[in-house]
Amino acid sequence: MHLYHVQRVRQLNLLGTLLPLVALTLASCRGASSPQGLPPSPPQDEGLTRSAEGAAPRDDAAVRWTPPPSFAPQRPDLGLPLLGSSSHRTLFDPAPCGAETERCGTYNHVPELLIHRGHVVVLWQNHQQDENGPGQRVLGVAVSESELAVSAPVVVAPSPVPFAARTRSSEPELKAGRVNGVYVWGGFRVMGGALFFFGRTLATIGWTDAAQFRKRYDGSPLPTARWRATRDERAGFDLDVWFGLGMDFVQRFDVVDGGLVATSERYFTTALREELQVTPEVRLKVGPLEKAYAERPPITRAPADMQRQLAAPRTDRGSVEPAPAPPSCEPGPDRPGHASEFGRADGARVALRDNLARLGVYYASVRGPTAPSYGCSARTNLPGWGLMSAGELPDGGAFVVGGLPDRHGLYLTRSVDGRRFECSWLLAAGAQEPFWPGLFKHQSGAQYPSSRVSERHLWIAYSVGKQRIGLTRVPLAALRADDPRACASSP
Repeated sequence: MHLYHVQRVRQLNLLGTLLPLVALTLASCRGASSPQGLPPSPPQDEGLTRSAEGAAPRDDAAVRWTPPPSFAPQRPDLGLPLLGSSSHRTLFDPAPCGAETERCGTYNHVPELLIHRGHVVVLWQNHQQDENGPGQRVLGVAVSESELAVSAPVVVAPSPVPFAARTRSSEPELKAGRVNGVYVWGGFRVMGGALFFFGRTLATIGWTDAAQFRKRYDGSPLPTARWRATRDERAGFDLDVWFGLGMDFVQRFDVVDGGLVATSERYFTTALREELQVTPEVRLKVGPLEKAYAERPPITRAPADMQRQLAAPRTDRGSVEPAPAPPSCEPGPDRPGHASEFGRADGARVALRDNLARLGVYYASVRGPTAPSYGCSARTNLPGWGLMSAGELPDGGAFVVGGLPDRHGLYLTRSVDGRRFECSWLLAAGAQEPFWPGLFKHQSGAQYPSSRVSERHLWIAYSVGKQRIGLTRVPLAALRADDPRACASSP
């Protein structure tokens, strides 16, 4: 039995309700070793401190945040009042991998959710221990909206190669002349009334020093000068490069008796590349993959009813494409890492993003109802570390789920008009040391939110320390604009 002790409690009342181990550290674990930490954090933006002193963000900022009376920028929880009416569930509490099962894998991160037939369907990345490691797969659960009953986890997309540890260097692959670290990722979509998982095969190979060269989903090579095989933080090559390997696939699922069930075969929409051009000088062979991917039919052989459903428009809520991350309006280092987007009642769209070179506040850009694209992103005073999740509320307002300092928790803020965010609450706070080793795990708490709005609730899925997966349900009625603790003023 594992023995735990209290490491840090930032918000004891919440932690006792939310996830019992969100602020706990494993004190004794057979075979545990020191985690591989992250490099020193970049400079924090002065905007958060200035907001506490009453200073306004840039005049052209698309978002303005008004802190509640209790706001304290020095505190890890920012002094925000607790949103006590929310409900919480642990969706996945992992175990180390002896034999590969649905319950194993101590890296669990990047959850996504949607609402389907009275259930919240959540999926996430899962690996033996490392972020984007060889064999990383996709797990998922279904949660009943009314009773918060959590189904057993299922493998939505199996490992394309056997689990293996990931390192900070791709030199072994260069020497072998072959891509070894293949993994899968994707997301659920509702089309023609049916639930589909759309997946793709990927590989993380080498490092770049510029965010615009990081996502190579089309398999295109990087300029030689912007890629290195081994991570080099001093030279700025600390962004891993994600290559698409060409093989995309789709499979139909449904919620049956409260659980996720596959209702079709896995069909491939594009073929696996035989070779991958990393740079003009570096070329690697691709494959072979596990049987689950090597012996599957093309989409042209899918049943007629499935093809009709796939031809229908997407009907689940959420953006079809990844949120845009317009460049900063200001000179200086600009490294967008995470983005989200929401709509305003006037028809405008707002894109939020962070800046990995200046942590502490989010940046925002607005696109008018008839504008073809976004302008640059202005720095706001909205606190933010890591991925945020934004969306629209049924009353025409908007919300943002943002990250607390150093990814030690999450907060929720709402706006009546999508411009001024005047009511804010604490959702989760607290940090833990990783109790299993793994690449890019570090002391952190609830982070990487994904959110959706149903008829009566706001649903938020997140990872805890990149090891557990949690879910929070917030009654929409609780997001009142007359809460004196959370709102600076009533609209």
